[in-house]
Amino acid sequence: MNASKRNRMSLFMASLALLLPLLALPAWGNSAEPPCFTILVIDPPEDLTVTLISPDNESQEPLELTRDDRAWESYYRFYYWQDDSEQAANAEGATLNVSYGGISFTLSLPDMTDQYYNNLLTLDVASQTLSEDAPAWRTPLLVALRVLSTLVIEGIVFFLFGFREGRSWLVFLVVNLATQLLLNWAIVGSYSTLTTYSYWWFLYVFGEVLVFAAEAVAFGALLKEKGRGRAVGCALTANAASMVLGGLLLTYLPV
Repeated sequence: MNASKRNRMSLFMASLALLLPLLALPAWGNSAEPPCFTILVIDPPEDLTVTLISPDNESQEPLELTRDDRAWESYYRFYYWQDDSEQAANAEGATLNVSYGGISFTLSLPDMTDQYYNNLLTLDVASQTLSEDAPAWRTPLLVALRVLSTLVIEGIVFFLFGFREGRSWLVFLVVNLATQLLLNWAIVGSYSTLTTYSYWWFLYVFGEVLVFAAEAVAFGALLKEKGRGRAVGCALTANAASMVLGGLLLTYLPV
């Protein structure tokens, strides 16, 4: 490179360095969901509102919690640090005002509510009670719905790939039940309390990638009715279909 080209290159780089600060934009980032507690309500009234009342009303106004509906459940979340507040919101000693259809009642938060990063409470509107954790039947029901929807979607793909023998379907059921139960066990074990759907979705996608690999290997080794390439292709196609269609279905089901 001659001197003239080097000078032009140096001038260009110096000009670029001077212009870079003009392109700077503010950015905000958060590595994890802010600490919160979630109030779960099963089959809630349409006009149900939940308001958090601070023990010191002079320093903090009552806060109506935002409602998130999902099938037969609704979630009301309170984040201990609100983005639009200058100071940390405090739930210690606070009460909840619940109202619907002209009925209104007040409940105290359990003592340990603010001692966990994420805490789940269940509001029973009929009995006007607030308890910790969710009903025992809830997790098995949701796991069963997720596994069943996966079996239906992937079973259709399996059939379209031409698998008809009983042994092939037995392999299909055993492999899918094993991978799906392990996937749901990992999800339930990692998220013992409710989180926002966006965080749950990351874990779901990561788990599905592992399921892709496991089922491709298992189908390729165990399915003898068709060629190995067809078996692996079926596994990949079926999992892609269940991840997309199942993911869309999960946007309407409780987490």
